[in-house]
Amino acid sequence: MRAEIAVDGLSTMRDAVSGQAFAKVPHDGRLAVPLDFKPHAVRAFGVDSANAKLTAWKNQPVADTDLVHVRTVIADAEKLLTNKTLSARLPTADRAFLTGQIAAANAALASQRTALAWSVVSHWRFWSPARTQMDRRTPALRKLTLHPAQ
Repeated sequence: MRAEIAVDGLSTMRDAVSGQAFAKVPHDGRLAVPLDFKPHAVRAFGVDSANAKLTAWKNQPVADTDLVHVRTVIADAEKLLTNKTLSARLPTADRAFLTGQIAAANAALASQRTALAWSVVSHWRFWSPARTQMDRRTPALRKLTLHPAQ
């Protein structure tokens, strides 16, 4: 995915891990730094001026296959909660957590904040039960899961 960050008062912006300087390009009357991301990735950067100010950013749309994947994980968690047998095995606190996280992930997708939705559904406390439901849905994965289908 391609993103652009516009920073006013910027002389150099560097990748926080590698230290490599990012190229600057003119965009809408200011300098912008184009960045390439893998889907749902996070990047850290630093600037060499205390006067630098992040003024805008823009992401290209997320690929349909990535959106489908996030929605599938959410749907699997919803199926887990609506399955009386499986849901009954979850502690009350876990059911409440999943319910809240499903709502948060759906709200993030509704506002086109896909990275936030992915962050919500990839949380270990969400992912473990949702992945169990996914394993039950996918026959080829049943052999690999620690929780075989009942």
